[in-house]
Amino acid sequence: MSADQTREQKLVEYLKRVTGDLVEAKERLAAVEAAAAEPLAVVGMSCRLPGGGDTPARYWQALQDGVDAMAEVPPDRWRAADYLDPDPTAPGKAYTQRGGFLPDIAGWDAAFFGISPQEALRIDPQHRLLFELVWEALEDAGIPAESLRGTRTGVFLGLVDSRQYLQLEAEAEGAASIDDPYLTMGGSASAAAGRLAYQFDLRGPVMTVDTACSSSLVALDLAVQSLRRGEIDHAIVCSSSAIIHPVYFVQFSKMGMLAPDGKAKVFDEDGNGYTLGEGGGAVILTRASDAGERRVHALIRGSAVNSDGRSNGLTAPNKVAQIAVLRSALANAGLKPDDIDFLEAQGTGSALGDAIEFGALLEVFGDRSADHPLLVGAVKANIGHLVASSGLASLIKAIQAVKHGEVPGNLHLTKPNPVVTLDGPVRPVQSSQPLPGAPRRAGVSAFGWSGTNAHVIVEQPPAVARESAPEREWQLLPLSAASEAGLVALAAKLADHLESTPGGTLADVAHTVQTGRSALRVRKALVCRDIADAVAQLRAGFTGTQAPVSKQALGFVPDGDDWAEALAAVEPAFDAGEPVAALGRLLPIAASGSAGELAGRVDVVLAVDPGAGHVALRTGSRPEWLAVLGRLWELGVPVAWPGAGQFVDLPTYPFQRTRFWPNHTPTPFAREETVTTERFARPDLRTPFLPAGTPTERMVTEVWQEHLGIEAIGVNDPFFELGGTSMIGVAVVSRLAKEFDVELSAATLFERPTAAQFAELLDSLTADVAPRPATVDAQAARGARRRAIAQARKGAA
Repeated sequence: MSADQTREQKLVEYLKRVTGDLVEAKERLAAVEAAAAEPLAVVGMSCRLPGGGDTPARYWQALQDGVDAMAEVPPDRWRAADYLDPDPTAPGKAYTQRGGFLPDIAGWDAAFFGISPQEALRIDPQHRLLFELVWEALEDAGIPAESLRGTRTGVFLGLVDSRQYLQLEAEAEGAASIDDPYLTMGGSASAAAGRLAYQFDLRGPVMTVDTACSSSLVALDLAVQSLRRGEIDHAIVCSSSAIIHPVYFVQFSKMGMLAPDGKAKVFDEDGNGYTLGEGGGAVILTRASDAGERRVHALIRGSAVNSDGRSNGLTAPNKVAQIAVLRSALANAGLKPDDIDFLEAQGTGSALGDAIEFGALLEVFGDRSADHPLLVGAVKANIGHLVASSGLASLIKAIQAVKHGEVPGNLHLTKPNPVVTLDGPVRPVQSSQPLPGAPRRAGVSAFGWSGTNAHVIVEQPPAVARESAPEREWQLLPLSAASEAGLVALAAKLADHLESTPGGTLADVAHTVQTGRSALRVRKALVCRDIADAVAQLRAGFTGTQAPVSKQALGFVPDGDDWAEALAAVEPAFDAGEPVAALGRLLPIAASGSAGELAGRVDVVLAVDPGAGHVALRTGSRPEWLAVLGRLWELGVPVAWPGAGQFVDLPTYPFQRTRFWPNHTPTPFAREETVTTERFARPDLRTPFLPAGTPTERMVTEVWQEHLGIEAIGVNDPFFELGGTSMIGVAVVSRLAKEFDVELSAATLFERPTAAQFAELLDSLTADVAPRPATVDAQAARGARRRAIAQARKGAA
């Protein structure tokens, strides 16, 4: 072979290798891109929300019924009258005491989770609620908690560290609470997520996310990313919030964020704030390709998170950022604006915030045909603003909407905000409307007061044709609980459900409790002929068997082959051709032999011809065989349940709660006659200092000095260059409105940002003379504030 032929052959071989590598690289890249965009399946969810929403089904029913869950503070929290004053400037008072409350946040089943009473007392009620929500979501998913031990399962918790409970404990016990070693961990936000991972022995990433009102959706976005990167196989996304101490109401009142009448009038002309709420939720996620035969509530198609950056103030929304996060979520989902049928808005009920959000929706979704408008909802009008948990409350509503094909009407929407239209391409719904689309899709927004925005897109899952298992006359219902009281409550709860839910099959019920529930310590197995027989046995009353803590090793004593033929006649999953091996596929037989050979080697003995203490293998009929399986399971032997069926909705575990709460009722704050606070030097402004010249100017500058902590303010000093914010501005405007007995808008400071301009307005209002137009508009005021902050940063550097 010549040198030229050798070179040509090497070149051909090289090109083949490069071509093969290129094909393989393209295949790998395609796999990476597919994984990065794979939908996530919501396989389980739970909630505890105001208005009776203690399950997703009851929550949905409450929304359909138009329930307004607002009520006065429960008397076991504090005395509402002690902290109520319609005057927003009243020290230590709130101008409303109405919100969305759960019936019980003090009760908890500490024994169920193996936690001592003293530690339970120290754990923040918000953290305790998470344990129950996660357990219920796992049961809803049909995932026994013990099956996740040691697995790549992540915990993504949205939680605001309000420290209300720590304050309540300090007021109740003083130094005694500080001396308790459980105190710090009991109130730690990071420990709240860590406790869940510890409780369930989870080995994926575990984190607590606090971005205020967007916390739970930001946590969801992080879970989506972790699943798509292949870091984990399951994600638990959860969140909770509670109203524990009156300081919570007082603070939100001082910020001017609450609706005085206790009604969040979202997208309404009279919108003047939101109401506070409490509660929480949890969802279980897995990759859609890993969902297998599990029931899927919805798919997460995409998500996005961004920040407001610089806006009119730290808590002020930014329309440009909202538009950007909506478009980013659509791009992440690979969808167009027209693909979304419904959007659950942040919807806080403030005239300014609603106008900005609606404007952003019009910008993104406004180019739609009249026959396919974007329907918009806002659940805060029903249940209040749950702060960290608000995103999950909105998400579960959106999931139910795409599942049921319906959008409940928004409460308190009678006169639309001037920028809102009820017949345009973007429409808040006043009454329940059908949700078109195939598949139906919904967006969910949550915007944090610190500027972090999140948006998530959910989709109706593909219909899966599943045939019900043939209904057999006899089924085994294995029930278990952590206590005798829990077992009795579980039986009653299941009986109520079976009676109130016609049309179900006993085979599906049996399949669900056999494969989708944890096997707890106190057990009772019921062999039931049909639904009616199951209800009768559940109501008859019984005592459970205390199963050992560890799994029990099973030994088998065979005797001839007659038992195998009889078992094959009543159990289709049993193969009589290899009897012992076939039985081992149903039961974990550790050893077989004579009773003497098994003595001391196993914990439980199953025998065809039983001796003392043995479990008899009875195969004369299906009920006898099911009773054998049930008895072995009661004794702690793990059973590979042979029955078939579909997973169906059943009641979750009935926790047996004990009240863990400091023996203390908050009382109004004691106030000193004279409180001296430190004042600081006036910032170095471009504006020359000019002292107040009129009584009104002196009053305005004194109020500004008090709220800004500055010892001297000139009448031409711009409020925002002094470090003022929109939040402080609300308090300033409320105080001056009270002092002069006039009505002022919160936007007044943006229109008249100097003390001289503000004083001129007050003089004109009190003298009934029209004021001259302000010389500085809102945009100029914002620009001045930006320059002031930039100057301060430069000085600090």
